[in-house]
Amino acid sequence: MTTQISGGRRGAIAGIPVAYLAVWAAVYAVASILPAIPLVGGGTFGGQEFILTLAGILFGPIAGAIAATIGGLLASFIGPATAYFGFATFYPHTIGALAAGLLMVNTRNTRIATLVIFLIALIAWPVLPMFSAIGGYVYANFAYWPMYLTGLVGLWFSPWAVSKIRELEPVPTSIGVAVISWTAYMINHVYLSLGWSFLFPEGPEQWVFAFWSGIVPAQRILLTVISVVVGAAVIIGLHRAGIRFAAGSGSILAADEEED
Repeated sequence: MTTQISGGRRGAIAGIPVAYLAVWAAVYAVASILPAIPLVGGGTFGGQEFILTLAGILFGPIAGAIAATIGGLLASFIGPATAYFGFATFYPHTIGALAAGLLMVNTRNTRIATLVIFLIALIAWPVLPMFSAIGGYVYANFAYWPMYLTGLVGLWFSPWAVSKIRELEPVPTSIGVAVISWTAYMINHVYLSLGWSFLFPEGPEQWVFAFWSGIVPAQRILLTVISVVVGAAVIIGLHRAGIRFAAGSGSILAADEEED
């Protein structure tokens, strides 16, 4: 039996019931206590990093970004060891979820919006004085931007990726989630880099080493792989359970969703 969840119901944000967002934010926050990936220079990424793009895929850009923001804020309280920017740690998570959600809406305008969000950070990193002590050096040594170019390729292929996810079968859905997640993780990462450059504008050689040694690309690949494994299972499971959100929410589980 299909469960229809209307965006017009009370207690919904952008077509997604608040209860679902609350549960996701709680899972997100609890995952932060698991120090999953060590960072070059100290600190760790928490387990929430593995699922940050899934909020956008499952709930769309607005509700997904809200869930990631609330989850990120809660994570700063219960998992301070993985809150690398303190209470501001949520912001790259919000951007990653927003990017994934915009790509899932799958219209020309949302793809342009995603591109603009990406380009702002790509250009700001080597140009603006508050970031350029790191960004300028990194780009001049051919680090990071080659990886970010793959995000632009993923953005180009995002309509195809969304169509694969909507087949709601294990293999095509996994492939689609991989493309959307990787693209969103690239956008998330460049905004993460802005924060690190602003707060810790020292040791640019270490940044270049972290990239060309393969450490940073390996981190992104690992994040994407786990996101695919978890995401494909959750998406297909919820769909088969009959969960549907309001049309126009941008969710992969939106009822009667239409593409441009």
